[in-house]
Amino acid sequence: GSSAKCPIDHAAMAAERDGRTAERSAADLRMRKVLRLAPDAPKMSLVDAHNAFSRSVTVSAVRCLTTYVALPLLAMMAPEKVPRFVLSVVPEGVTRTVDYSDRSAAVLWGDGTAAAVLSTREPGRARILGNTLESSPAGHDKVTIPRQGHFLQEGRTVQMFAIKKTVKCYRGLRDGFAQAGRRLHFVGHQANLMMLQKVCELCEVPPELHHHNVEDYGNTAGAGSVGVLSMRWDDWTDGDDVAVAGVGAG
Repeated sequence: GSSAKCPIDHAAMAAERDGRTAERSAADLRMRKVLRLAPDAPKMSLVDAHNAFSRSVTVSAVRCLTTYVALPLLAMMAPEKVPRFVLSVVPEGVTRTVDYSDRSAAVLWGDGTAAAVLSTREPGRARILGNTLESSPAGHDKVTIPRQGHFLQEGRTVQMFAIKKTVKCYRGLRDGFAQAGRRLHFVGHQANLMMLQKVCELCEVPPELHHHNVEDYGNTAGAGSVGVLSMRWDDWTDGDDVAVAGVGAG
């Protein structure tokens, strides 16, 4: 109907929930340059995307890692060509791929949308100190969502992969950025709570420094970790650092 909204509409709503963000986006038209990451978008080059969308860039990304693709992508852009503000949106409607007769998968998923205002020039309340992104086609068949099909995975294999890679990512961030006298928090990919708790056990992350929402909202793919950051936004202080680790298979 006329009131129906697509995932991008939901992302815009998420971005403007903060009155300060909405005021800034209305005041600065350059922020209307939208970096839109759609996991199931048709594959195209950035040049083709720019020609097709005069005010946005659309690229295909790996589900569960969509959030993290935006950061190195922005870092690689020519600074003089990057808008003053960039709105990165991650709409995840994962439940449309769920086979609800398969109880092993149906209980995992939730829908969510995350949005973040990024700038390579204007300082904000939070600052990204560094980011890394790695990719490998190995194991691509362990998690699949066929076109017009349902989500399938080799559960135990994927679980072990997620734990191994998240531990490696967290330790790398800890070794590179942890400082004495500052609290290093951990937010992982919201796959499931048992996986996250195992990572914390292996990395000796105390419960008070581990933040999650998967038990309330399910696995919302690329929107999950950003959602956790947003839900605690007013709790972060000048003495806090946050290691955010994402992982995806398939």
